[in-house]
Amino acid sequence: MENLRYSKTFIDVEEVNESSAVRRAYSAPPVMAPCLQTPKQFVLHQYEQRRTNLQVSNLQLGSQLLAAEDSVISWQVDLSRGSYGHPNICSRPCILFLFNKCHKHDSCGFCHMPHESKPPCLDKQQRDYLKVLPKVTFLKMLVPFVAKRVEGSELDAAVVLQLLKSEISVRSLSSSAPTVYTPRRIGLVLARMSLAGLVSTACTILPQDRFPKLMKKELERLRKVIRAFNLDTLG
Repeated sequence: MENLRYSKTFIDVEEVNESSAVRRAYSAPPVMAPCLQTPKQFVLHQYEQRRTNLQVSNLQLGSQLLAAEDSVISWQVDLSRGSYGHPNICSRPCILFLFNKCHKHDSCGFCHMPHESKPPCLDKQQRDYLKVLPKVTFLKMLVPFVAKRVEGSELDAAVVLQLLKSEISVRSLSSSAPTVYTPRRIGLVLARMSLAGLVSTACTILPQDRFPKLMKKELERLRKVIRAFNLDTLG
């Protein structure tokens, strides 16, 4: 060791012979384990794993489709009274049936078939706007939406459109209606409505009129025709 000089200190220094001191072991980095797979084997392993996951997902998707198909078949076997004509002229969805609490079965007046989303409806402000309009103007506003539903339906629902046009003709003789303008927000809601929804809207805007009653009777007639056809087919 080099010579050290201590002055005015209470530190005790013990000199150790360097030759007798035990050297501290130097730490070594961990040894990396050799890769068991070559890059090609690793890529093949990843490919096989993804392929297995894809097969499992396809099996799960297939089982879900089969379950959905079975549920649709069960709905068709046990249709409620309000389900006939689904989705164009059926009634509103049955809330109790969604929670498996509807005990009326085929006598239920609401639809037991699955609906994609909540049925569209006008809000209070939109309904109040339509009630202020002349009746002929409101009926003319419904014509293009009813015509689209009738043309896109597999049912013979042309009578509903004929009733609407006849009512417009009769009312136009006694009063002149202004040019029909459908507000954008109201038009978006009416465009999403089914034929039954449009008739229900007419009943809401014209509650004390005979025309909505005629439209509702025609829908009930169509539902009875479909019901009778299904019973004959199953029988």
